[in-house]
Amino acid sequence: LVSKEPSEKPEGLVTVNQSSLTERNFNGFISVKKNNRGATIFSGVTYQNAFDVNKDGFSDAPKIQNLVIHPRLFFYISPKTKLALGFSSTYETRRGGDMQVLKNNSDSVHAYFEENKINRNTGDFAFTHTNASKNVITAKGSASFFDRGLLTNKYRFDATQVNGYGEISYLIPRAKNDLVAGINIWTTDFEKNAADSALINNFAYQTFGTFVQNTFKPNKKLFIETGLRTDYHSKYGAFILPKIATLYKLNDNWYTRAGIGFGYVVPNPLAEQNYE
Repeated sequence: LVSKEPSEKPEGLVTVNQSSLTERNFNGFISVKKNNRGATIFSGVTYQNAFDVNKDGFSDAPKIQNLVIHPRLFFYISPKTKLALGFSSTYETRRGGDMQVLKNNSDSVHAYFEENKINRNTGDFAFTHTNASKNVITAKGSASFFDRGLLTNKYRFDATQVNGYGEISYLIPRAKNDLVAGINIWTTDFEKNAADSALINNFAYQTFGTFVQNTFKPNKKLFIETGLRTDYHSKYGAFILPKIATLYKLNDNWYTRAGIGFGYVVPNPLAEQNYE
């Protein structure tokens, strides 16, 4: 996500929401900037009671307790060089199922419930530098530590996952062509905890990628974009992914776009499955 950067003047924003499903949100945002440094912080709290909308005895909206904290620091090293460092934490508990269980009135008939507990901590950085030729080099990355527990009346899922992403790119902007090329790496490491009883095995993957993309602008109305990406997955091998797209401005209000490209999806043990 692209976070809001601090402006020259201090800025603050508070929002409060209340829904008919008893959801309550309180969010706050503050930003400051002085000389060549700046900072922002976003924090939000959500609380919601379990709610049975259609009166069938099961919750349609779960009980939610959520806290988000996201501070960022900005260093304007020079007019052409910037570094941003960020950290975000999310803590959430969701509980749903049979309304009698949620009211602590469980018995042999009313037994079903589902409780999710999530702790996610993510650190990120972004560095940009524009050289004398107006070319831009960008380096960015993130690391996310995800701890999730899912408890039902039948089984327990309890695991941690560490994801990492890093990218370096070089942009050459010109009047008729914008050329960008780069490399990146994406990693994930999933490991079950001792209390886990779900039938999912541990796994660890790494994906190394290179990419190049050119946007040709023959005139003010027509844009032609071509690109090529190559990924190498540590388990499923190499994927070559070309693409081409065009955009034409009919006038100031209407655009038309067409394109074709290739992509891929590798099996994910944590994704929802469709057995139809």
